[in-house]
Amino acid sequence: MIELFRIMPGRYASLQDTVAGYQSTGVPLVSYTESNGIGPILQADGDDWGAYYIIPKIMDLFGLSLDASLQLLYSGTVVLAFILGSIGSWLYCKTRLGKYISILALAMVSLIVAGVGDIYIFLGATVIALIPWWLYVQEHYGIRGQLIYCAVAGLFIGFAHLMRNHSATAALIFIILSMLLKNQFSKKFMLAFCSVLLAGLFIVSISFKSFVVQKSTDYLSTLGHTNDSIYHHLFWHNVYFSLGYLDNSYGIEQSDSFAVKKALSINPKVSLYTPEYEVLLRQETLKVIKTHPIFVMNNLAAKFGVCLMYFLIFANIGIIFALYYRKGYMVDLPFAAGIAFSMLFGILTTPDYTYLLGLFSLATIYGVYSIDFALNQRVLNMREA
Repeated sequence: MIELFRIMPGRYASLQDTVAGYQSTGVPLVSYTESNGIGPILQADGDDWGAYYIIPKIMDLFGLSLDASLQLLYSGTVVLAFILGSIGSWLYCKTRLGKYISILALAMVSLIVAGVGDIYIFLGATVIALIPWWLYVQEHYGIRGQLIYCAVAGLFIGFAHLMRNHSATAALIFIILSMLLKNQFSKKFMLAFCSVLLAGLFIVSISFKSFVVQKSTDYLSTLGHTNDSIYHHLFWHNVYFSLGYLDNSYGIEQSDSFAVKKALSINPKVSLYTPEYEVLLRQETLKVIKTHPIFVMNNLAAKFGVCLMYFLIFANIGIIFALYYRKGYMVDLPFAAGIAFSMLFGILTTPDYTYLLGLFSLATIYGVYSIDFALNQRVLNMREA
């Protein structure tokens, strides 16, 4: 499977154990190994949990292998996002050349997203699928059309967040800010749009926790286990070890194992990847910031530089067109906000390309639409002349 679709070996092993647990018990989000028997999922890096529920369900529903199910979920998501984004871009772009450029650009960035693989694909797929359609719907449809879009997009965003935490937050920020800035309708209707959009997100999240997680927790409690890690996502673990992004004389290394060793050196009895573990690394992070502020600022500046480089690469010549043919703040600000949020994954942790697929996708779409806008303006100017 790893040869067909990139996925972390640790996550693949955890999925195998989760599949075995589901097949043995019929209960989601439990693990089974010959050495430990039935227990909670032993995910080494505190990762997201949607795949651990959906993959066993796909296998059970369609009778597929683990590898085929992974292909169906991950590759299928990228393909679906590309199809949706391409249709939306084709409808939104004003010039024929712009339409063709948008399809080519989305195809290229979709291939990159698929090539990166794993749960990170949702960072790019949500942007590719949602942003072109929102711009088109906002421009051509009224209250009913935008309300329907918000309902569907909210569910899509909720699903994406289950698969990868905050994978659709950049798209969510873009949609809401674009809605508020354009101010097409009364505040009552804009509030309704935002409420419907967020309702879809919360419906998916609450349903997952209330039914899936609770069923797993109740079952494990009868065996003397807890499943608290499902509610917890690592943050300070990643922020702390990312302080080692630049070579330094403080002994900070950019590795998961370094963060683990540091926490254990403070409290050898702390359980790894728990809230208590995160508190220890938060304290250490703040200590480094207080003691070596210049070093931390250099770290952040270096990582911002890498993110900026990626933006320039993917927005490409669209940046030049954007400078000469201004689209206005109602378009530029939502893109800027979404891109800025996407950069945070790289600035606060590590500017590894796997974390920046949202940035790649947003920059690509911004560049393409800047080209199309410029081409359309030239056509309009020629007609007026």
